[in-house]
Amino acid sequence: MNGFNKWNEGIEPYLEWVDANYDSNAISSFNDNNRTMEEYKENMRELFQRENIEKLYFDNILIRDNWAGLHYRYRRKRIDNGNLIDFGDRMEFLHFNNDLKITGSWIK
Repeated sequence: MNGFNKWNEGIEPYLEWVDANYDSNAISSFNDNNRTMEEYKENMRELFQRENIEKLYFDNILIRDNWAGLHYRYRRKRIDNGNLIDFGDRMEFLHFNNDLKITGSWIK
């Protein structure tokens, strides 16, 4: 998926992809913490300064109506010392509007 590839290219390519594919009023929720798109993008800029997070591969993608569910693997390392922080999997759910823009993202 293009967003996955853009993430792995770095923060600026990823945020350009976000601007092109997310509705400007979309809400991003990570562990029940809701953010506007501007808050999300600022949070991602800060995160990319501290950590190298690689999205490794998809296990499953399920699409039905205007919903998609993604299960993927990732690896997080600290930038300052290269130490592994976390290695695991995530579930992400996306909701799309009629223009196929993402209106909501929920990650657990």
